[in-house]
Amino acid sequence: VGATGAKGSEGQKGDQGVKGGVGVKGGDGSPGADAPYVVIGFDAAINTAAERIAAIKSFSGLTTVLANSVYWDAVTGIPYQNQGVNSATPTLTALTGGSGIVSMDSIKLGSGTNRVELTSGGMKIYNSNILRVKIGDLA
Repeated sequence: VGATGAKGSEGQKGDQGVKGGVGVKGGDGSPGADAPYVVIGFDAAINTAAERIAAIKSFSGLTTVLANSVYWDAVTGIPYQNQGVNSATPTLTALTGGSGIVSMDSIKLGSGTNRVELTSGGMKIYNSNILRVKIGDLA
């Protein structure tokens, strides 16, 4: 038997394989913590604290109203806020002027001719200095 021959040269690279299938879907993540809810109401028939509380609960799907949740009555332009703790029967405080956590008269988004203004009387949206949307006191 003769001696082993020299090592041969490397062969060509093979073709790329086919792409694999989509993997199995992962499980659902844990839900995030609840934050205060804001409900903007356009129903003139909702005008009592109990009705506002019911609207917040219906929207949130909870049996309690979370602290700092708000029912904003778009008909009157007045927001009502639970300034207490989470409660099934909270006291909703009308936010007028400086009675809220943030004064409604201090919020302005944008400047110049394109802006949003939130005041104790409602909300105004301007485009090119033309009032396009007004919610609240329509006078």
